Amino acid sequence: MTAPDQPRSIPVHITSADEGVITPAPPRRALVKTSTRTVVINAGNPYPVALARDESREFAIITAMDSVVVLSDSWAEVQDPANLVTLLPNPSGSLLAVGIAYPVLGFNAMWFSAAVANYPARVSLIIGRKDLTS
Repeated sequence: MTAPDQPRSIPVHITSADEGVITPAPPRRALVKTSTRTVVINAGNPYPVALARDESREFAIITAMDSVVVLSDSWAEVQDPANLVTLLPNPSGSLLAVGIAYPVLGFNAMWFSAAVANYPARVSLIIGRKDLTS
């Protein structure tokens, strides 16, 4: 026999592990504002800024519209004479083919150049930045 002052065990049956568990709210999605622009590469502007350094930039999508262009990530690289030669056999930077959307992540600065024979060359940009107002 059990003494009256000792607790008696009670059988417990758990039917749902989620019962009584508080789930946190889903994280708030960051708002991104997009902007668009077209850059023209020509004799008067042979090394235009593609993307300025911008720590609020989430992404950019770059599309060469008329001809192959070179995307460089340094001022010295973009000014390489190899970036102005017809057909661009040995460019200093990344070649962007016509009509293909290239995504760019990060916030560093970048520049465009194109072969002189391809002037004027247009490049389309879609840029997404963090909405810092909300």
